[in-house]
Amino acid sequence: MAVARSATTTHQGVRAAIHVGLAAIPLLYWGGALSRWAVLVVCLPGLAGVAFDIYRLWSPAANTFAFSLWGGLLKASEADRLTGSTHYVLGMLGAVALFPKPAAVCASLYMAWADPAASFVGRRVGRRPVGHKTREGFCAFVAVAFATGLVFFSWPVALAGAAAAGLLELFTPRWANDNSLIPIGAGLLLALLA
Repeated sequence: MAVARSATTTHQGVRAAIHVGLAAIPLLYWGGALSRWAVLVVCLPGLAGVAFDIYRLWSPAANTFAFSLWGGLLKASEADRLTGSTHYVLGMLGAVALFPKPAAVCASLYMAWADPAASFVGRRVGRRPVGHKTREGFCAFVAVAFATGLVFFSWPVALAGAAAAGLLELFTPRWANDNSLIPIGAGLLLALLA
């Protein structure tokens, strides 16, 4: 039996499309079209979203407004904590600010490509749960992350980064968010191994 999820398939698809679309930022950084500082400037609207996300946790009216506007895209668990989008922006910015370009870009692309792949596979064919994830989703994550890592690193480093990121995705506790843990945790490991 597949592991049950709360959001609708349409909204899951939109969330996945946002993940994949945000790959443009690290790819432009990798290709030289954006400098490290330009990434920070491009992400300023995202930082405004982070500020609003923090504010809505303190303001019931702002929280109600956010859910009336974006409720279909927000998970019920995000009513009383920061959204995945906030963690995504912070994780990507943290990786770009802290790590060399290959590690920052690769770790950010894990979130853009491997995380949606894990979600898709886990929801469609996931049969063996591990906590609130599935083994099948984990395998999809590691496969996509490994393929991504091969663009930037030797296969042993790519495999280590993919495995570490996959384990972070699989075992992120419910009170934390993999959108910030993966870019920082995997980025650190990639930077140390490269």
